[in-house]
Amino acid sequence: MIPAAGRLAVLACLAALVPGLDLDLRPAATVAAPVVRLGDVAPGAAADLAAIPLLSTAGIGRWTVDARVVRSADPRLAGATVRGVCSVERGADGITPAALATAALARVAADAGADRIETTLLGLPPAARVPAGASAALVAEPLGPAAGRTALRVRVLADGIEVDRRLVQVEIRRTREALVAERPLVRDAVIQPGDLRTAWIPVIPGRDDTLADPALAAGRLLTTALAPGAPVLARHLRIAPLVRTGQTVRLVVRIGGAEAIGTATALADGAPGERITVRRSADATTLLATVSGPGEVEIRR
Repeated sequence: MIPAAGRLAVLACLAALVPGLDLDLRPAATVAAPVVRLGDVAPGAAADLAAIPLLSTAGIGRWTVDARVVRSADPRLAGATVRGVCSVERGADGITPAALATAALARVAADAGADRIETTLLGLPPAARVPAGASAALVAEPLGPAAGRTALRVRVLADGIEVDRRLVQVEIRRTREALVAERPLVRDAVIQPGDLRTAWIPVIPGRDDTLADPALAAGRLLTTALAPGAPVLARHLRIAPLVRTGQTVRLVVRIGGAEAIGTATALADGAPGERITVRRSADATTLLATVSGPGEVEIRR
């Protein structure tokens, strides 16, 4: 026997059913909202039932509404007679090829920083779609190098969910202000004022050690010869030695608080802080000393 409380619940459910509800589903429907309601698929539904939600239509695609979907959507529809099957499609708005290309080019420009860029589109992508009524956004992501022939992926978002994507191919000509040789410079030359100038030069992918500040090169030693107009790269420079091979240097030996001063011959070039081998003049002993200044080395013990 069903308890009294249970009988009341059953009676309440039965009372909620719409007696004799008879629904014919249209074969197909297109909706603009992200929710399919009974009125979208059953034109004969009463006004108080037409607003009942049946299913969600997030994104772009097709959904099927049949008797099972209708009856399970709301207790009032549980006993309905439902005929037919409706294929539901979410209406879509178009994203033009030009809009997709603009999003890609905007990303290239945003990534340029202080560089100058010229871009050429290598064809337009196909149009994309977003669900009708959705808040659309385009997000471009680079897939290749920042110069030369490359591609960007443009993701199409609807209400924050990716619903489509397109590939935009471009050619990027990128130039950067950098130091170049003003005149022919030989290897091992010390950079002097007037040796360099600034110019806009093409950016080559993978070569990101160009210099723009003359102070970073002044007084440095070139490790390679440069022709006029050739860029000066960080890899081309090293600190100029304060001690040269064969030079007679001041040798300072510090032991605790005491120091002894003599002379030695440098057996290698040395920049500030570098350790080099020297030959002490007094007894021709070979020692390892640290370059401490122009023409000076020291040993601490």
